[in-house]
Amino acid sequence: MTPSKTSRAGAHTLAHVVNRLVIDADATFEDLRGRYESLVPEIDPDELRTVIEKGDLDEVARYTAEHTPHTFARFALADGHVDRTHKGDASD
Repeated sequence: MTPSKTSRAGAHTLAHVVNRLVIDADATFEDLRGRYESLVPEIDPDELRTVIEKGDLDEVARYTAEHTPHTFARFALADGHVDRTHKGDASD
């Protein structure tokens, strides 16, 4: 890991390595996302929050095991394109 570099203002840059999963496909992003979402169960965040707020870790483990048969779940849906574009960008 590369050490961070600190500026006079106290802000710093930290090198961070990220592995990205790349899937080559002959389909649109929307088609791929739909297929993925149909295979991955969705967790209701309000229901999960209710279980967590009870404070029983064993119950949380049981709940997640019952709702995530492959230990993988969707908690939310976000459109990353909106987050990565600037107002007035021609690709909007």
